[in-house]
Amino acid sequence: MSRLPLTGRLLNGLGWGGATASLSAYALNSLGTLGSQSLPYLLLNVLGCGLLILYTYHKRAFANTTLNSIWLLVTLTALTKSFIPSPTPMESVINQLVAAYNAGDARTFADQFAPDAAVYEHPQQLTQAGQEAIFSYYQGVFRQFPGLRTTLLHRIVIGNRVMDHERVQRGPGQPPFEVLAIYELHDGLIQRLDFVREARHIAPQ
Repeated sequence: MSRLPLTGRLLNGLGWGGATASLSAYALNSLGTLGSQSLPYLLLNVLGCGLLILYTYHKRAFANTTLNSIWLLVTLTALTKSFIPSPTPMESVINQLVAAYNAGDARTFADQFAPDAAVYEHPQQLTQAGQEAIFSYYQGVFRQFPGLRTTLLHRIVIGNRVMDHERVQRGPGQPPFEVLAIYELHDGLIQRLDFVREARHIAPQ
């Protein structure tokens, strides 16, 4: 019996190794031993796909190479997301607020506030009192600045407060400026919002 050359044996080893890793991940997931988002499951799929890509490419089985490449990309995306912490419930509220701000949606923006919420300019200048006052004010702001957008630069969460360092752009041709927004939340809604920013960048009342 003729023996396979080293490259042939190596390729077969890659193929069997890839098939074993991929089938093990599938079996362990089907039996409920590994969750589909668990790190061992994802790593087994990365190993299996990587080995099978090498094997099928050298065997010129390009359809299988493409299939395993797509599955590897999906798995790597899921693996990357597993290292990104999910937002806390408080952060989710602020994320909805920011999304509504960037969409110019005053109603959704205001709905993230408690009915008796208040907005202040640092240190103690009350600018809007109550959810409907906030809605009315930002409806006017979004109408005046249709290109208004904000970008989160940094976030700190301490207790029931979320502090966002943001860069705001009011529209083409207008210089961006930075602002610190300090959100205080109670029962899943913003109770108080404090803005710290340069006076010349305070929007008109």
